[in-house]
Amino acid sequence: LDSEGEQAKAIELARRATRLDPVSLVVRDAYARALSHAGRDAEARAVCDAMLSEDPGWRGCLGLVFDLAIGRKDHAAAAAALRKLVAGSGPVGEALAVQMGEVLEGRGDAQATALHFSRMQPGSDDPEGYLPVNSRSAMLWYLAIGRKDLALESFAAHARKLPHIARKLVFDSHFEALRCEPGY
Repeated sequence: LDSEGEQAKAIELARRATRLDPVSLVVRDAYARALSHAGRDAEARAVCDAMLSEDPGWRGCLGLVFDLAIGRKDHAAAAAALRKLVAGSGPVGEALAVQMGEVLEGRGDAQATALHFSRMQPGSDDPEGYLPVNSRSAMLWYLAIGRKDLALESFAAHARKLPHIARKLVFDSHFEALRCEPGY
């Protein structure tokens, strides 16, 4: 339903699913994401915090915590969440996560890091990728560092390869800055 712009319905169905299976991390992850896509970030964070207290390595919520921190412009928290998310992904992903976090915190070479990251495929929703962030996280990071052009390129790539993901992003409340851009 997210990909149809039916965020209220998506939230209600995910809430019902959570009531039916309150211990399922997968179901609760879907609920947190539906809340976040609709801009209900505080509620999404509360769901994720509860999940992370049960499973501190739950990747879905670690990624969402990164997204939510970027949305709050809490770049130190976003950098810390990104480091947790990529822990164990290998030296390339871990090193890039450190660079991306430094850029968010105002240190490091934003342009070089952005161009390096743009040549990589986000990994959690792209089987060809090897950096464990999803397309939404990548686009939010690009916007946070002022690279709307790369956010749009990332969206276009996902629209070609993973149209079901791109449709969700069109309706995501966090991408208001892209709504009127050609190609979005």
